[in-house]
Amino acid sequence: MHKFKKNPKTIIVDLFLAILSIFLIVIMLYPMLYEVFISLSDPKQLAMQYGLIWHPAGFSLIGYRLLFKVEGLMRGLWNTIYIMFWAILGQMTITGVGAYFLSRSGSKVKWRKVVVIIILITQYFGGTLISNWLLIRNLGLYNNRWSLIAPGLVSMGNMILMNAYFRSIPEEMEEATRMDGGGHLTVLFRVLIPLAKPALMVILLYTVTDVWNGWFNAKIYLTSKDLYPLQLVLRNLISSEGADVMGSGQTLAMGIDEYTLEVLKAALVIFGSLPPLILYPFLQKHLRGGLMIGSLKG
Repeated sequence: MHKFKKNPKTIIVDLFLAILSIFLIVIMLYPMLYEVFISLSDPKQLAMQYGLIWHPAGFSLIGYRLLFKVEGLMRGLWNTIYIMFWAILGQMTITGVGAYFLSRSGSKVKWRKVVVIIILITQYFGGTLISNWLLIRNLGLYNNRWSLIAPGLVSMGNMILMNAYFRSIPEEMEEATRMDGGGHLTVLFRVLIPLAKPALMVILLYTVTDVWNGWFNAKIYLTSKDLYPLQLVLRNLISSEGADVMGSGQTLAMGIDEYTLEVLKAALVIFGSLPPLILYPFLQKHLRGGLMIGSLKG
């Protein structure tokens, strides 16, 4: 058996690509690792560190102990969970029903082509920030958590993705269900939806990521701090607005110095980043199927 000998040029290219890959991995991972190292550092030893940090300066959990004393943090977490629950439920329901309508053949559904054209137009043209704000106000949703839920209940991208997935499912399965006396709801919820689990997982991940990371719309539509989602709370705390992270002057009263504050802010960043990072591995096995299978037909 002859061993394959690589050409010297191939070895050089492989070595270059390996070094480049390691370099890119370090660039992408280091910002998160930096925050992890800071959040686990002892503030007194952190004060003596200069330049890049490649490990915790000492070890302390003071940042995480102070985390739950931050004003508005738990309330912001509850608001985010509330928004996420209704956003996911609404997205799944409306996307499923809309995609089912779009996936029917032209002879079975009237005005299908007109609806498809309207949907495609919304993909390229949208309202401005001012027009969206006026719409939210006129709908009576200003300073209401539903101002963050309602605008995202219909996602044309997700509907197109689900439509493509439904069209990849053999029509014989629908015909067999109809022969057994099943109607549209039976076909949708007992046949198509269970088979479209990979696509639903993709939509779930998109929705969770979008809601969890969203803070700008909350800044525009909400005036009451009691309604702020978690990311807006974190944004205000970590920015210059968050110098008094404990509220009511407690930051100075508790003797929290500059470096303890930096450790606390790093802990806040980790706290706000963990849920999507934990969720992603559980959904990863569905992502390729959800993104690719629906493109095989239609």
